[in-house]
Amino acid sequence: MLLELCARVDGQFGFRLLLQLLVAIILACRDGMRDWENGDPPNFWELAKVLPEERRSLFTDGLRSIGKVFGLALGLDSLFQYLVMGTFSVVTALVIAMLLGVVPYQLARAGANRWQDWKARRRSI
Repeated sequence: MLLELCARVDGQFGFRLLLQLLVAIILACRDGMRDWENGDPPNFWELAKVLPEERRSLFTDGLRSIGKVFGLALGLDSLFQYLVMGTFSVVTALVIAMLLGVVPYQLARAGANRWQDWKARRRSI
């Protein structure tokens, strides 16, 4: 699997890495700013803090938003594996979708929310 990861940096689908990360970050910034406008904290980070009855709705909202990014990343990686490598590995596709889609999405969503909060606090001073 490590060799497959290294093969993805160069070659025909090298641009896909950048595109996949960029799409995840753009969607995350949009969702993070929407969270801030609604007064919601960063979704993933708040799961541990909320009451159990609120956790379910927060979790389903998070899965809904992550699902778009995960599906796109999974589709791109599956296409890459089939066209460039000539094979398809479900495990590799899932790992890559998590690394290039979900992880950057969660980090950027929380960052966008905190950035908006910081800007609002700075303006009020």
